[in-house]
Amino acid sequence: MKWFKNLSTAKKIILVVAVIVFLTVSIIKTYFPQVGLSSWTSDINFIASGKPDNAENKYLSVHFIDVGQGDCTLIKTEKCNALIDAGNSINGEDISEYLLSHNVQTLDYLIITHPHSDHYGGATRMIDFIEVKNVMMPEIPEALYADEHDFIYLVNKLNKKNVPFIAVRAGDKYEIGDAVITVLTSAEDGEGLNDKSAVIRLDYGETSFLFMGDAEKDAEQRLLKSNFNLKCDVLKVGHHGSSNGSSESFLEKTNPLIAVISCGYDNEYGHPGEDVLYRINKTTKAAVLRTDINGNIVIGSDGEKLYCTFEKGKRH
Repeated sequence: MKWFKNLSTAKKIILVVAVIVFLTVSIIKTYFPQVGLSSWTSDINFIASGKPDNAENKYLSVHFIDVGQGDCTLIKTEKCNALIDAGNSINGEDISEYLLSHNVQTLDYLIITHPHSDHYGGATRMIDFIEVKNVMMPEIPEALYADEHDFIYLVNKLNKKNVPFIAVRAGDKYEIGDAVITVLTSAEDGEGLNDKSAVIRLDYGETSFLFMGDAEKDAEQRLLKSNFNLKCDVLKVGHHGSSNGSSESFLEKTNPLIAVISCGYDNEYGHPGEDVLYRINKTTKAAVLRTDINGNIVIGSDGEKLYCTFEKGKRH
């Protein structure tokens, strides 16, 4: 260490600081995979336990359930529960087990953003175990999902259980316990099923979440022209991180602290797109969490601050 002793005091200080920064960055990357350093603000408390339940002990918790290449998100409050989408048909029992393990036996709302099988499929089996009080979905012409036989089966099954269907439109508001969800899109505005997705905003105190379903760039442009508040703390990235969505202008407007991508590990579609990850990093500096890497992700809120836990470095 003779060379170190020969350094000037100023150079010694610079070297020591550089080593500390390097070690700090290394530790953070080890314990917080996919979380950008720029996202460490006083508004987020990342818990490096690998136990998603830790963020659940808040007044509101949002669970991004790992269903592989699909979407499924639980909104849990003290008084009310809602599920946005329900993964694929093979996920039905796993979703039921997850809900029951988190003391959710009843869903006040099952929200189906649009009738694609990776968004509703698991519900066909889940409803055998979990009571559903209401189903919310955009009023999409039946001709557009005529080939989705499993969806028609699900609708018939829900009808036999006398579950009411609520056709949602832009501007509709619903209370989820002490939180409020607002529907930001109407089905008649989109072309294909993806752009007819119900886009949902969740507000709880000073914290907010935006769930994009499979909405792509056309839907994003309509939202940008609307009067709705798009700024959010947590963005559930549209269409599993497909390159067809998450435009730079939309990311600038939403400017989230956390971006969550729900997709399957090594999926055939290449989701999320590298260009999308680049745009998120360039435009928002948001922490990126992915179900294919981080497993189940839980973000809790006390109305002022977010608490985030996830399964570290999970691989399928």
